[in-house]
Amino acid sequence: MPGLRENIRDKLSREPQIDKEFSSLIPPLTPEEFSGLEQSIIAEGCRDAIILWNNIIIDGHNRYKICTEHKIPFRTETKDFASREDVILWMFRNQLSRRNLNDFQRVEIVRKCENAVKAEAAKRQEATRFGNGGYKLTTNVEQSRDTLGAMAKVSGSTYEHAAAIIDKAPEAVTNAVRRNELSINAGYEVTRMSPQEQAEIAELIERGEKPSQAVSAVKKRIAAKNDKARRNLTVRLSAEEYKQVKALAHAQKTDMDSKILELVREALCAHSESL
Repeated sequence: MPGLRENIRDKLSREPQIDKEFSSLIPPLTPEEFSGLEQSIIAEGCRDAIILWNNIIIDGHNRYKICTEHKIPFRTETKDFASREDVILWMFRNQLSRRNLNDFQRVEIVRKCENAVKAEAAKRQEATRFGNGGYKLTTNVEQSRDTLGAMAKVSGSTYEHAAAIIDKAPEAVTNAVRRNELSINAGYEVTRMSPQEQAEIAELIERGEKPSQAVSAVKKRIAAKNDKARRNLTVRLSAEEYKQVKALAHAQKTDMDSKILELVREALCAHSESL
């Protein structure tokens, strides 16, 4: 008859396991969404089975957490896959099939599964024969972007902008886009700002400012600073410098106004980049 230690080990071995890579593929619930799911399971029980592969949870991470915390019974179903890559692709398609995801959340799923998706696409891609009798897989960055965007049901440029937010934006900005409190285009604008300006926007959001208002406030300050810089540059064009520009215009056989405009634009660009 098995002893207490063996019984404990047997129970632990049968308890569903959580894989960090798999769990990271699941779009996080907002506190409100998690609370709603929790109240539903407490009131009605766990109606949907938790899906397992080799005793690892591949669907139902939030349900499992709620059930274990509240000691609520749950069902499990097991699926068979040949590899981890196949599991990831199944999770990818399973998550995308859900209707309550916004554009950004769908891009997040595709982005997290990008390597597995690209690997599968490469296997299916028709090889193109070239001169020496070998085969070469054709690749195109823009085409890849558009393909991934189509999987997320967005345009290629929207996918690219959302991916930039995932990779570069402060967490407060990413969360705001995920919650539809900030558009993907506005979030992308933030990624093109300086680290200091991004940190300022994040701080405003964390202090309770509406994300769109936080972005607007910082953009206005940037515009005011650039206007001031332009005015300063105009004042600093001395009479002697004006003569030099005139001589340069004459030497290059162009009119004076065009040459001044060209030089001022170059100076503005260089000055803006240094700010």
